[in-house]
Amino acid sequence: MLRLGLQKRIMLYVAIGLVGMFAAVYWLGTRTIETATEAAFEERLAIAETVAGALSNEFDHAIQDAVEETESLNGDVSLADATEAVQAAYEHLSETDNFSFFDIAGVYISSYSGVTAFAGPEQATSRAERLLPEVITVAAGGNSGLRIFWDDASDRGGLATLSMPLVSLDGARWGRVEVDTVAVSSSGPFVPYGHLTLSSGPDDPRPDLPSVAEYRLEVISPTGRTLLTAGSDAPLGEKSLHFEALSEMLSRNTGGVMVHRNPGGGLRDHVMAAVPVPRSDLLLVLLQDKDVALALATDFRTKLTLYAGIGMMAALLVAWFTTRHVVRSAEELTVAAKRMAAGDLESPIRTHAQDEIGELSESIESMRQQLSSASAERETARRELEVRVVERTRQLREALRQAISGQEGERQRLARDLHDEVAQELIILARGIDGVRLRASDQNEEDLAELEHMEELARSTLDTVRRFSRNLRPSVLDDLGLVPALRWIGADTSDRTGVDVKVTEDEDVPDLDPDTALALFRIAQESVHNIERHAEATSISIIVGGGDGRATLAVTDNGRGFDVSGRRDELERGGHLGILGMTERAELVGGRLVITSHAGQGTTVKATVPPAPVSGGDPVAVDLSSVVRDIDNPASDGGHDGLGA
Repeated sequence: MLRLGLQKRIMLYVAIGLVGMFAAVYWLGTRTIETATEAAFEERLAIAETVAGALSNEFDHAIQDAVEETESLNGDVSLADATEAVQAAYEHLSETDNFSFFDIAGVYISSYSGVTAFAGPEQATSRAERLLPEVITVAAGGNSGLRIFWDDASDRGGLATLSMPLVSLDGARWGRVEVDTVAVSSSGPFVPYGHLTLSSGPDDPRPDLPSVAEYRLEVISPTGRTLLTAGSDAPLGEKSLHFEALSEMLSRNTGGVMVHRNPGGGLRDHVMAAVPVPRSDLLLVLLQDKDVALALATDFRTKLTLYAGIGMMAALLVAWFTTRHVVRSAEELTVAAKRMAAGDLESPIRTHAQDEIGELSESIESMRQQLSSASAERETARRELEVRVVERTRQLREALRQAISGQEGERQRLARDLHDEVAQELIILARGIDGVRLRASDQNEEDLAELEHMEELARSTLDTVRRFSRNLRPSVLDDLGLVPALRWIGADTSDRTGVDVKVTEDEDVPDLDPDTALALFRIAQESVHNIERHAEATSISIIVGGGDGRATLAVTDNGRGFDVSGRRDELERGGHLGILGMTERAELVGGRLVITSHAGQGTTVKATVPPAPVSGGDPVAVDLSSVVRDIDNPASDGGHDGLGA
């Protein structure tokens, strides 16, 4: 499982909280941006509706002025009167009135009696030809009777033809008046306040308008032809690039706002507000680059993202420095706690924190002082105990030395008594029986056989007493030394058991103190005794060597091997007292004993001692490589104390 440090966890929690907070702020900001975008769309739709209304009003104004100039006429109008009225209307509309979106191309009067008159740059004939029935009728409007026509085939920039019935004073319709208009297009940006009178007060906001008030304007016919442009490069009479995007609005004859993306023709993405011109099927389109139209929302979104990112980074930075201050104290406390766990109770615990961590540090420091004091007391007690143990061990070793010394002395006395007294008496007894047997040669055979048996028993008892005497304290050890005594052990063992015993002496064996020689002899004696009883060996090797000023004794057999524990208490519980006896003898003369046993490969007992006894010694070391089974006999070493061997 992944474990995060304190600072990383705190920073993770802070980061999660900040992400949540800034996400909420960003969501609110996004909602604000959407509201601002909707407001921008509504504003442009309102402007488009106002401009469309202004265009419709100019249409109405033009036709109404033309009607007023012909009010004096009636159904029996003459050509001269009609021509004079048309000329007056044309001059009034073209010279007196000032229209923002179009110019007057001509005024035409037609009576039901067949009188027609035209005033304008065209000839009347060509004007009449243009008003043939195939001219498209777009709308017939309202109570005024205004009708608006346009011709998609016109290459003169014609915008629309306005038609109004002529009515006499008695209310009878006697003809119609028509006003031809031509679009006033420009390449400069369209500024609504520069074209329309939207404010009639002295504080008209039209001067020095910002670029956000600049638009592009197009008037499009239901077939998609461009009839009027302002600030747009769209060619008049050609199909508008926006027609496909506006086809749904045209079909519904309703207004709306949309973002036109990838319009083609080198145009950038822009916002389009399209509304129908009142009393016509013309569509007025107000366009503005998206970057300008939504500049406020875009700028707000950019700043929101930037400030949110900067705010989050600043908050994380402040959180990092704050948590670093807290975590540093915690880290110092952790390092101090690890030092204590490692056993260092002397180094004081110091932190820079003045908060709860500081209080915890003071508590741990108090605990460290108490532990240090307790540890010092324990160390003092341990040293005192070690001194007492050493002294007690010395006393025990001295007592053991004296016990062994006394035991050896007692053995020597018993051996001497057996040799000097019991053996001599048995010799006398055997000789006496032999003399009696010789003197009683004339006795019966049974008595002679009994005397002979008694003589043999006496001589056998004499041999046993002599063997006991040699085992208790062989005189050869005192008279000739260690190696001859070991050879005597080998010869005696071979005679009794048939096991091949070989004794070897190296050239660098140092001279041995009598106590040291006695200890090695007893170790060899106990080892051979154990081999004889348990190893089932066919050969034994006894090697006496030396090196580095020390003497070594190695007893090796080819028997079955045995399992022995390396701990003294386990040896005692297992009844391996002979091994303990050999170990104690080696240690009492300043040496050490190593027993190596391999299953099926025999056992080696090796003692290493100084030439003369020294106080102390190393504890037993036992190598039990490859031991595969234990000896079932609990007394695998003979079951008796090696001290008595």
